[in-house]
Amino acid sequence: MARFFSAIGKVIGALMALAVAAYLLVNGVGWIKARGTRAEINKELTSALAQKLPPERAAQRDLIALPKPPEISFIAEDCEFPTTDSGWIVQSYRQACRLVTTSAWPVTDRAEANAILGQVPERVVGDPVTGESPLSGCTPLRRADSDEGTPVGSRSSRAAVFVEAQTNDDWWCGKSYGPAYRSTILDGTGAELDPARNWLVVTHKQELGEWNLGCLHWSILFCDNPFGGKPAMGTPPV
Repeated sequence: MARFFSAIGKVIGALMALAVAAYLLVNGVGWIKARGTRAEINKELTSALAQKLPPERAAQRDLIALPKPPEISFIAEDCEFPTTDSGWIVQSYRQACRLVTTSAWPVTDRAEANAILGQVPERVVGDPVTGESPLSGCTPLRRADSDEGTPVGSRSSRAAVFVEAQTNDDWWCGKSYGPAYRSTILDGTGAELDPARNWLVVTHKQELGEWNLGCLHWSILFCDNPFGGKPAMGTPPV
């Protein structure tokens, strides 16, 4: 009987060792693949920045040359990790990146915001719009979006928004115009808007690309981000 249980124990031990080896092999291969994917995304982002960043730098210089230049002016590479889910469980990760150009002027009121916009070409800020924003305290003044059917990774939008000073302790819409959590500032100095002032904010957002990352299973039951929450980033041109 002792030999029987000993044999059973050895079989169970061998199966557990095999399962651990397979687990390490699968995730090891996934980790190596993720390194290759990161390098490829770095390369593609660097190429996209070489094409899209110089015109944005030129546009920023034009805005800085206005009689009243923006107080805040920066260009950022902004990346995030959207997921494909099944219920509340993540099935796979993606990396999506965009180039975000932000210019902001403190203004006394909406009339001054419109006066500044009158000095800016429509190609930079878009067409006049009417209607209220879904974000309380932020009123859209101009907007232009890429054509319908533009593929993911190539879409863009321009907007000019009048941001009212914060009047209570509720969430303030102006917070959405500071540098994002995973942003890398490429030009200028990223800064938050002062909530005690009114602002005119002009933005240009351009998608740089979106890539499927899949997932790793270091936690066995759940899908882990192959990039560990640190996005691949492109190298901007000098």
